[in-house]
Amino acid sequence: MKLAHLIFFILSLIIVTLPRFNWGELGPLKSLVGVKPFDVEQYILYTDYFRGEKNSTVLESPFAYRPLVPFLASFLPYKAFTSINLVNLIFLILTLFPLIGLLRHLNFKGNYLLFGCSLFVFSFPVFYYGTSGYIDATLIAFLMSGTYFILKEKILLFMASFILGLLVKETTIILIPVFAVYLFLQDNMLLRNKLLLIIFLVIIYGAGTFLLRTLTPGAETYMWYPSVKNLLKNLVRGKTYLSIFLTLGPPGLIALYCIFQKFQYNIKLKNEAALITGALVSISISLFSLFAAYADGRQVWTSYPFTIPLTLICLKSMKRPRILLSKLSDN
Repeated sequence: MKLAHLIFFILSLIIVTLPRFNWGELGPLKSLVGVKPFDVEQYILYTDYFRGEKNSTVLESPFAYRPLVPFLASFLPYKAFTSINLVNLIFLILTLFPLIGLLRHLNFKGNYLLFGCSLFVFSFPVFYYGTSGYIDATLIAFLMSGTYFILKEKILLFMASFILGLLVKETTIILIPVFAVYLFLQDNMLLRNKLLLIIFLVIIYGAGTFLLRTLTPGAETYMWYPSVKNLLKNLVRGKTYLSIFLTLGPPGLIALYCIFQKFQYNIKLKNEAALITGALVSISISLFSLFAAYADGRQVWTSYPFTIPLTLICLKSMKRPRILLSKLSDN
């Protein structure tokens, strides 16, 4: 990818996030958006806590288990809300680098590479959730980095990325089955070593989760309990369906179509299986949120590190899109 292309995507990403920066006004759509949710207010309070402006009594779980973004935001010389969104914007820009590396590793170049980056930058979740006060944009950066390091077999870098991602949000658990599937399909590693690495990763997640719940400030331990009440609340909200569908977007729809149609992909099985695992686990977690939390598109956004490359794999396996993109690449 040329430097001009990279600059274009960085500038485009900034422009796409501007309308929603700091829960920005959307004109007639403001009535659909509503006010800042409780999650965002908690991250603002957490940032002020790190600045010494609030005490721990204002913090609640599970938001207190997610310290990295508020901690980083606390060092910026702006109001807490603005600082959080600047941190998110920085990490969204940084996400482009492991995304490009991941697609290159899968042998995509030219217009395939540009199209893959476009699927990320010009997407509903980047526009709607990217700089609106949530922390999911930073989470996506670590999920993308983790996926890249898994497929590149950079285990130490993956472990470091995984630990930092855990400090952002517990949803990094998605990478555990991705890592496990990739390892088990390795043919140059002893089974014992594979098991030890997976067990070690599970221990890291368990110990990290325990420490976060023990050492971070806030209310009592929080558990996500599925209930019919939560399910009914989510099912009667029109925004549940709209946000999930828009966030799933072209990458999710095409990837799911490919997965269930069982296309033959022209890449190594371990890469394909790891990406499919990540996509399905991410979407499964979003379905679980229907029963246990306020469900919206943020949960589905975690599938992008997997569905974007799967989409390109799918398009490359289809005759007409392959011919079209090849012609464009030659121009």
